[in-house]
Amino acid sequence: MNNSNAGDKLDMLHHSHDRRTGMGVDSPAVSDISLRSRLFGRADVFVILFALISYVIASRIFNLSYPIKSAVKFLGFMILPLFCGKFIVRDMSWLKFKVESRAARRLFGQLLIPTFSILILVGILAAPLATAFNVEGIISEIRSRTNANAYQLIVVALYIPIVNAVIEEIFFRGFILRRLKNRLSYNNASLISAVIFSLYHLVFFRNWFHPLLLALALCGLFCVGLVLNWITERCDSLLPAWTIHGLMNLSTFIVAMPFYLSGL
Repeated sequence: MNNSNAGDKLDMLHHSHDRRTGMGVDSPAVSDISLRSRLFGRADVFVILFALISYVIASRIFNLSYPIKSAVKFLGFMILPLFCGKFIVRDMSWLKFKVESRAARRLFGQLLIPTFSILILVGILAAPLATAFNVEGIISEIRSRTNANAYQLIVVALYIPIVNAVIEEIFFRGFILRRLKNRLSYNNASLISAVIFSLYHLVFFRNWFHPLLLALALCGLFCVGLVLNWITERCDSLLPAWTIHGLMNLSTFIVAMPFYLSGL
């Protein structure tokens, strides 16, 4: 761990505390222990590991139904980090959705243009993409494993871009990235967050793709994680990354839509 970097973060917390309370760092009301507790530490590591391991167990070991897995993710990826931030480390600065600066709002608007362009391109190339990634086989495998009908699959496909995206953004871009920045540099925090983000998706499609396609998918997800991290850092808000993440998830629904509807 870089002690000088952690010391710099601690100094920043000192100054931030001074501005809010009007007290100097030598005041007995301000302790190094209370300030250090706001840095990324054991409580954060526990929350991250517990959330990820719980979801892997629910998804892969017990193969629970999608509603139960979603509840496990909701508790581990959102409720537990919120509880930790509010009552244990007492730092909620990582949870921010408001886009405040004019430059950030401008960047957000500019990013929506290529995002919607990608959606249109995916719509045009939906058929060859579905063939390349064996979407029909994936949907059939999900149906046979879960006994889900077409209506249930459509509900899931609509849930993922909206609710699932915000849960993942709170966890990966909010709690992991922004909390890690209290201890590490942004670059290191971003790399760690992106690696965890990409590997986490193995839970979903580990058995779906040829190893080469799987490796390409993981590399792509790692790059997506880096981009979403950069957007969150530049905009100082989770809202832009949530919006873009949701739209990207929507693109998968566009490709799979004919197979979702085939059972109606």
